[in-house]
Amino acid sequence: MNTKLATSRMRTGQWADIIKECKGSGLKVDDYCAQHGLSRNAYFYWLRKVKEAALTQSGFVEVQQQVGVSSCYPSPKLTASINEIVLGIDENTPMDLLAKSDTKGCSDALEAALKKEG
Repeated sequence: MNTKLATSRMRTGQWADIIKECKGSGLKVDDYCAQHGLSRNAYFYWLRKVKEAALTQSGFVEVQQQVGVSSCYPSPKLTASINEIVLGIDENTPMDLLAKSDTKGCSDALEAALKKEG
């Protein structure tokens, strides 16, 4: 592993700890950053990087909603693409069906995304 990659992973891990501590503190991000001498911009930059690293390591892919799809079926609220397989999900998709065909973590993530959309 090259030095730049190792340094980036180390910093991502450090910021992941900072983000967990901030969330666990019950403080608003601005207040937490002020108390700990952190830049608000740096916090949100690393929050994005930590999320990207978590998605990459878990094998999840970014889920995007399709717009303008025309067919005889209603457009799904959520579309996930994994290895050339496209899965359309809406509020009528049974969660037990997703649980049977997927890992528990993916099923929970999809359920949370659907709740957020609805």
